[in-house]
Formats: sequence, C-alpha cells, structure tokens
Amino acid sequence: TLQKLGVKEMILDSGTFFGPGNLSATYDKIMQLRTAAINKGDVNAGWPVMGVPAVYWNLVKIGDDKELWEHQFQEIIMGAIMESIDTNLIVLHTGQKKEEIWALLALMTLRQSVFSDPRIYPAVDAGIYKIGEPDEMAPIFVTSNYRMTKIPVEQDLLGANLNCWLLVVDTEGIGIESAVAGGQFNAGGIAEAVKEFKAFENVKHRVLILPGMAARLSGALEDEADAFVVVGPRDSSGIPKYMDTLWKPKEFMKEYESWEK
Repeated sequence: TLQKLGVKEMILDSGTFFGPGNLSATYDKIMQLRTAAINKGDVNAGWPVMGVPAVYWNLVKIGDDKELWEHQFQEIIMGAIMESIDTNLIVLHTGQKKEEIWALLALMTLRQSVFSDPRIYPAVDAGIYKIGEPDEMAPIFVTSNYRMTKIPVEQDLLGANLNCWLLVVDTEGIGIESAVAGGQFNAGGIAEAVKEFKAFENVKHRVLILPGMAARLSGALEDEADAFVVVGPRDSSGIPKYMDTLWKPKEFMKEYESWEK
C-alpha cells in the first residue's frame, strides 16, 4: 500500500458521477468508505474524503437549452449532497465570480445547519439594540432572543426605516409563541431585562410594545416593569402599519401618568 511506501497523509476520491441514477451512486460510494472505516475498522478507508462536483462542466455544453444558472444549480446540488455526509473537501467550479456568491452561501448555510447541535436553540445575545437614529420618543419593541425571531424583526424594522429600540429578552433561544406557553417569555423576565439594559434611559416615555402573540402578558408586565404596555401586531411585517395608525406615545404617557394620581 501507499502507507508502506511512506505516505503518511492521503485523501480519498471515490468518484463524482452525474446523470440518471448517478447521484445516488456518488452518495453510496462515499458512504461505503465511511461504513468500512467505522464499522469494519478498515484503516485504509479512514482517510478524509473529497468530491469534485466541478466535473459536471465536462459533461455539458454551455449554451444548450438550459440557462447557465440551471447548470450551476446541478453542481451545487451535488455539493450539498456531499456536504450532508461530511465530505471533507469539495471542489467547485461555480463561485469564482462575484455574482456567483449565492452558490457558496447556499453551501455555507447548509454547513452551519449540519454542524449545529439540535439540542441547542440558535440564540442571540439579550440586550437593547439601536435601530436607526432613535429620538427621545422612539418606540421600544420587545422580542425574544431566538435568532430566527430577533433577526426578522430587526430586518422588518430596518426595512420600514423606523428609528427605534429593540429590547431582546433572554428566552433561552425559544421563539415568542412557544416561550410564552413554556414560561420563558414572562412579565418578570421582561421587567428584569428593562432594568438590566436600562431601556427607559434612552427615551422620555415608559411605553413598551409587546408582540401580539404575547398579549396576555401585558397586564402583569405593566405592574412588573412600571410601564404602559401596548400590544403590537402578531407578525413584525405589520409594524409599519401599526406605527402609522396606533403609535401615540404622548397619549399613552398621559394615561400612564393618570395611574400615578
């Protein structure tokens, strides 16, 4: 073997095949190497494995009935299949040009998903986030620290050109609806976040905008946070319309101040 000849580092290429039935053949050959190394203890099969989706371009003629992106898509599909079974090195042709960055983003996104721990919810840091250039009467929106909640909410706020604050509460990385049901998103926790991150020091009001799916927390939150709580839309895509029609901080503060009397 090559090892007996002194080769200490190798990478295995079981072949990359396109065409009807060949995607599964490519998959099977890589899995056979993995199975031989793990289940049968074959040291010769235990080396890193590579795949070359770029060979696709040897099989097609550019300018045929398919658009260029359709050919690129086939290459990326093969790359994704290889990535899903832990292929160590993937050689691509697509992705060399700036406008082809989508291909690499697709594979990098898949890689992050494959190599993330499903037992750990994807979370962002709790805190108070500045959106745009908020003034003293800027609204304060409340949300959870589940990544796929916080980021879309933030993008919707930016897309609406709002100047505001986004208070992100630690819900153990769980989305609003589930966190309300499970108790991770509760009045006490939100009030603690308001205090910890000094949310009201940035503005001259004490108004919090709660997600629509957490409406039932509004009464308790007013007591816990000493704030006037309004219920926003169930989905952050409705925030622009809400702000145009229902955001009246001065009226809210008049009502809040009347409580003190």
